[in-house]
Parts: sequence; C-alpha cells; structure tokens
Amino acid sequence: MLKVRNLIHLTHVLADNQQRCAAERFYLDVFAAQTFFDARPMPGLERDETLTLIGKTQIIPMAPVDETSVMARDLRNYAGGFMGIALKVEATRPVIKHLEEHGLHPIWAPGYEDVFVLTRRRETCNIPYEFCAVEMPNDLRLRPGWSPDWWRDVHPLGIEGLASVGTAVADLDAAEKFYREVFNFEVVGRGEIAAEQAQVAVVRTADLNLELMRPKKSGTPLADFLERKRAGFYSINWKVKSRVRALAYLRSKGLNVIEGHERATLDPNAIFGARYTFTDGAPASR
Repeated sequence: MLKVRNLIHLTHVLADNQQRCAAERFYLDVFAAQTFFDARPMPGLERDETLTLIGKTQIIPMAPVDETSVMARDLRNYAGGFMGIALKVEATRPVIKHLEEHGLHPIWAPGYEDVFVLTRRRETCNIPYEFCAVEMPNDLRLRPGWSPDWWRDVHPLGIEGLASVGTAVADLDAAEKFYREVFNFEVVGRGEIAAEQAQVAVVRTADLNLELMRPKKSGTPLADFLERKRAGFYSINWKVKSRVRALAYLRSKGLNVIEGHERATLDPNAIFGARYTFTDGAPASR
C-alpha cells in the first residue's frame, strides 16, 4: 500500500536561468511568494532552483545550467510549463518495493534510497513523481507560528489554498485506473470541466486533488497541449475567496486573464507557459 502524507512541491521548468530569475520575480511581485532555499548545481543535478511558497503550496522554478547534462536534456521536455510532483512519505524503501511489485522501475541516487525515489515519467502518466521521506531545507511551513492565512485574509488574490492540479490525459479510464490501482489514490469525482471543455476524473491523496482531464474536442488549449507535449502536468488551480476580486487584482498588474465557466485562467504567456487558474466555486469532485 502506497500511503502519502502530504504534497511537498510542484515544479515549473524554465528554458534558462534568465527566465527562471524572471519567473521568480513574477511570483514575488504577483503572488507575494516567500522564497526560502536556493539549490545550486551539483553532479547529476545540473540545475538552478529556488524553493518558493505561495500560501502553503511550494512551487519550484527550475532551469538547466549545463546543456550537455542528462538533466538538461530531460528538462527541455518541460521548459515553458510544469514538470513534476513531489509527495511526502514516511519511508522510501516500502515505496520502492510497492512500485516494483506493480511493474515500475523507480530511480534513486546511490546512497540516497532512504531519502527520495523518483519515477520514470513514461511509467507514471508522463509526470515524474518524487517520493521523499525528509523535509525540505529551511522549510518555512515547519516554523512555529507560520501560517498561510495571510494570502487568504490580506493579499488581494485572496488565495484560500490549492484547489487542484490539472493533468492532461489521452485515455481517461487508463489514467484513472493507474492512479487508483498503482498509486492508491481515491477517486472522488467524475464529470466535466466546462472551462477546459474536458471530461474529468478527480483523484485524491492526502492534501492533493488531481484532475485527470481528457479534451472533448480539438482546438482547445487542453487538446493543443496534449498534441504538442503529450500527456502531463497541465495547470495549477487556486481556490480564492472571490474570483471577481482576484481577477481585478491581476488586471491591475497589467495581466491578461481568460474568462471561463467557473474558473478563469491567467494568460500562460505572462509567466513562460505556466497555466494558473482561479475559482471560487465548489471543487470539480462535487
């Protein structure tokens, strides 16, 4: 049984370090993000990244620094969008055993198999997952008295929390079966998301709602994403107190917002391809 404690972080990949720094400034300016740790390149991890909090959700802007490295070539598959999801577990060795029993081939660095384990994206719906048994360095969320409530009560966006993470899938039934049978996620809803013109199955583990979305027609942003990048991590969806007030704030920053039924989307061109949506309605699972 694979049991997740909580979501650790989500990864936003940029083409180069100049874009990464610009994305970080965007997060600081628009979302009032808090940054708390800079991870610098090392053998096997030839990237720059900064651990960043928006509310209690950690997003990592990441960029390759060595074009000849294996990591740089892999990051290029995701540049201009989101890449991976990290989940906290009690211990990694049972995760390794569980994944192998289900026919997967997990990856870990020699000597670090008790710290973290990675999945191969082609085996996990084109999303690389990390299962980690340790806390993130200097994690602000672990400090006494820290609270995400400021983003809800004071910041103009009024972020109540992460509503869900959207993923694009070509085969909805197969994706739902994978998350249910291999990752032991709970299926909490099925239906449609009008704003994306998509059929959806919502699966959940701990504090993460994952929307598995299959486009109903060609020519939509979701369908174009699926055709251009194949299945994978599509959007980060925020729950806000008031969508009207949140969108007024974004527009006051000179940003283009695309209206949709029950949720609105910040133009991905504003932040190098990252797709953020905002809703004040009930989750898609209801």
